[in-house]
Amino acid sequence: MRQDWMLFLTKVGTTRIYRAGEPIFLQGEESHSLYYLEKGLALTYFGNEEGRERGVMAVWPGEFFGTASFLQGEVHKHSSVALQQCRVLVVDMDAYRSCMEKYPQFMPGLMNELSREVRVLFEQLADSSLLESDVKVARFLCRRVERGQAAAEREKPLLLSFSQELISRLLGLSRWTVNQALSRFKQSGWVETGYRTVEIRDYDALRRFAQGEEQTA
Repeated sequence: MRQDWMLFLTKVGTTRIYRAGEPIFLQGEESHSLYYLEKGLALTYFGNEEGRERGVMAVWPGEFFGTASFLQGEVHKHSSVALQQCRVLVVDMDAYRSCMEKYPQFMPGLMNELSREVRVLFEQLADSSLLESDVKVARFLCRRVERGQAAAEREKPLLLSFSQELISRLLGLSRWTVNQALSRFKQSGWVETGYRTVEIRDYDALRRFAQGEEQTA
């Protein structure tokens, strides 16, 4: 999104802080606002009648969410929860209309956001069909690097600030399954795990495995 659009939205919208574990919106609620994640990490998910949740998509800083329901004037088809403390820009209908009046090209920009969401959903649908959970974990780590979500310093390993519990929730896997996958990668010399971190020591080997080009030892 263009910087001038976002600057205007921060003036007409409302910034809210959500603690880790706090819902941002719930499935079935009326959608009155558009949401933009400024800081933190959130998860959108479906809930069934038994109270079980199925993760749909992680929301990263710099991304809009709740977009489709807002534009269609429908209830939320899924819920969203803060996985870490989140700073969220909440844009209600009045703020949205003000932005549209000032910047008519804001709508095409928002359509690009929807296209991104659809692309990510198809990407995750393809991943969910994989039988090997190790591959899912490897792809998750590689995508974080590809999308600039890993700290990188010269002559040091790529560092991802994700706990195993967080990875398991984002991928819909058990923590034990994620732990086993990371242990295998560690034995192969591809990663090193720490407290709430994963260091990628051999990104090329991990990427080849994620793409199905080789297997762990």
